[in-house]
Amino acid sequence: MVNEEMILADALKMNNLYFEFIHFNATGRHADKEGIAEVGFKEEHNIDGKFIKVKLFCKVEVENVFMLELCLNGTFEAGNIESKGILPNAIAIMFPYLRAQVSLMTAQPNIPTISLRPVNINALLEKQRKQ
Repeated sequence: MVNEEMILADALKMNNLYFEFIHFNATGRHADKEGIAEVGFKEEHNIDGKFIKVKLFCKVEVENVFMLELCLNGTFEAGNIESKGILPNAIAIMFPYLRAQVSLMTAQPNIPTISLRPVNINALLEKQRKQ
């Protein structure tokens, strides 16, 4: 049986979360069709003692209509920072805030509203590592 102390030792606590930047450029043109956005993600992190700092970048573009670039910063604290699940869990905590901001920014006149699909965070990290 796993006791509470064992679980709390690996608990991930968010200390800070904020958007470092949000860049939105629109042309005023209408999108020709729905669902034509190109979306990309990138993650950067730094481990310092029992803290992990994560930057989650996102770029959403509809050619000749708009481009949105965001960077969401999060700082987390964990008892066992070397645990393999810490980074994916930190990103999983951050991702709903990123999705909400993209939806909010694209819910503007003449802009197709973009709802980011769920992301397999482990696959994202693995593909990023291979690049």
